[in-house]
Amino acid sequence: MLSSCIVMASYVKSPPRPSPGSLHYSDEDVSTKYNDLIPAENSSLTEKHSEISDSQSWFRMRQVNIVGTSPPSQPSRKIQTLQAPPDISPYNYSRAPSKGGVLSHVISDRLEKEFTIEDLEEWTEYEVRVQAINGMGSGPWSQPVHGRTRESVPSCGPSNVSALATTSSSILVRWGDVPQTDHNGLILGYKVVYKEKGSDSVPQYLEVEGNTSHSVQLSVPGPPVGILFPEVRTGSVRLIWQPPAQPNGIILAYQITHRRNSSNSNAATVDVLSPSERQYTASGLKPEAVYVFRLTAQTRKGWGEAAEALVPASRPTVPQEDVQARSVMLSWEPGSDGLSPVRYYTVQYRELPDGNWTVHSASVNHEASSYIVDSLKPFTSYRFRVKATNDIGDSEVHYRELQYDRLRSFTVRTINSPASNWAELTDLSKHKRYEIRLSVYNAVGEGPTSTPQEVFVGEAVPAAPPQTVTIQSSTATQLDVTWDPPPLDAQNGDIQGYKIYFWEFQLQNETERLRTMFLPELGVKIKNLTGYTTYMISVAAFNAAGDGPRSPPTRGRTQQAAPSRPSFIHFSELTTTSGSHVGEKVAQLGLGWSACLSMYTGVSKIVTVDVKGSTPLWMKIKDLADGVTYNFRIRAKTLTYGPEVEANITTGPGEGAPGPPGEPFISRYGTALTLHWTSGDPGRAPITRYVIEARPSGESR
Repeated sequence: MLSSCIVMASYVKSPPRPSPGSLHYSDEDVSTKYNDLIPAENSSLTEKHSEISDSQSWFRMRQVNIVGTSPPSQPSRKIQTLQAPPDISPYNYSRAPSKGGVLSHVISDRLEKEFTIEDLEEWTEYEVRVQAINGMGSGPWSQPVHGRTRESVPSCGPSNVSALATTSSSILVRWGDVPQTDHNGLILGYKVVYKEKGSDSVPQYLEVEGNTSHSVQLSVPGPPVGILFPEVRTGSVRLIWQPPAQPNGIILAYQITHRRNSSNSNAATVDVLSPSERQYTASGLKPEAVYVFRLTAQTRKGWGEAAEALVPASRPTVPQEDVQARSVMLSWEPGSDGLSPVRYYTVQYRELPDGNWTVHSASVNHEASSYIVDSLKPFTSYRFRVKATNDIGDSEVHYRELQYDRLRSFTVRTINSPASNWAELTDLSKHKRYEIRLSVYNAVGEGPTSTPQEVFVGEAVPAAPPQTVTIQSSTATQLDVTWDPPPLDAQNGDIQGYKIYFWEFQLQNETERLRTMFLPELGVKIKNLTGYTTYMISVAAFNAAGDGPRSPPTRGRTQQAAPSRPSFIHFSELTTTSGSHVGEKVAQLGLGWSACLSMYTGVSKIVTVDVKGSTPLWMKIKDLADGVTYNFRIRAKTLTYGPEVEANITTGPGEGAPGPPGEPFISRYGTALTLHWTSGDPGRAPITRYVIEARPSGESR
């Protein structure tokens, strides 16, 4: 018997009195010898355990007694133990399907516990799987894991770069996307490098932020930046600035224009400065007057965009305008500016009675006259103050206090078990924020409350469907649907959009379709519908938590349209004097149809027949002339006629009809005539009947 580490050996004992025996065996690969003593009382079978699997060994026996050891027996045949499963598995990895191809690596060291995969693509997701391999083959794959390599610089530039001169001093540069495989991360912006051809000037750089813009205008410089008024006096102002953020060339000069900020003031003072200047003093100004300063830069392309600044602004006051549970709107009226324009406002607050002053915002726009202070605690008393800042310094501070009853609107729930360490609050409103405090009481009274904890009861799906769904038939292929939102108390969050389900009446399973609107608009135009068809429409609202219930189906029908062309005209029961034709039903069911018959016998004659109703779809025409070609045209009608289908037919025997009978022989017996004839060619089918026509001899044919 063999296994990966066990060999069963059998032998025959010699006739003399047995003594303990010795079993010798050797491993061929490692050249190791082993000795095991086997008691004489044992049977002729024994098992030997080996430490090495998948190895070759041979065996021989000797007998041992108190005198000594006998010579060894002849060696057994070579025996190889079976293979054992591998202890440690190697690794195999594969690139994500978007790149294609599978890359693998085998790790020979069975004790290795990790491996670094190199030479991968940047910003690419990979799928890694592991399997074990031994001499018998490969084991099953492990569950796949995914990982993405880090970002790197793009591998190539944008495609389809073009430059178009739009004016005498500007160039429009356009470009396409960077190939997706060469992004190597998220594109944050583009950099345009340009310089005059053939010149030794330093290249100019223009950065375009964001990955949505694929064009830029290389033209005159942008406005100067960083305009400040460090000195504002009764009759003069000094201003400083920095060069444009987008110079679009070499700055050759600056131009400063200032005038009074009034509707009847047309006089302006203009000064041109050298490109190295960064400050300017305007003198001869009128006290307490407001002036507008415009500053622009010039390159070879021309004068650029101007930057404007007003001198002066005002100090604020702080009346209270609007107060909410967690926010307060402060508003103020501009005051004296101190002959220097206000640059920004600062809003501070502190909690009464002992809170420290906290800056809520130190960059309120100088043109603002109100500001919302948010992230406040409900039912808390605060003191606010606002100050204005210009180039000279800060204004005086104005205050406003808000006093609140700290216990107003709290709901108290009592827990009577002193061993409890949790409680469940029920009957809360969805989409609301709650503040929870806990206090402990004994026989003496109630202790202080804990630090407030805020809990937001999250959104839930809307509890009610949209209201008042109405349908207006616009055209034969369009329905206009409008509705009102669900009741406010049933929205359970911000409505993010609506889903409109529509289907043909009594064919919901076969024809239902869905239109999703990701904006909370209250109407939609459903197009590409079938004309003169009844539709059922249901609307559901959804928010971040999911879809709400559908509204009850509302019925609407598209308007009538001209029907399509009938499918074909088929003629049957054709004889020499009559025939019938059948028109296949049109694609859009009509209210009636019209058949027009034209006869060509040298003089054209047209007969038109209108058939009321959509059935029957056939007509029998009699008293036709033999051997005459007739033209039939059929069209359907709803509110108007649709296109027509036409076909020609010639009366008379058709293909496969029987030939004429033989010339008749007439015999007369009194007042009776007997006709005799012979059969003619039967055609493609047996003759079923004969037709006898009679007329007075004086009547013309």
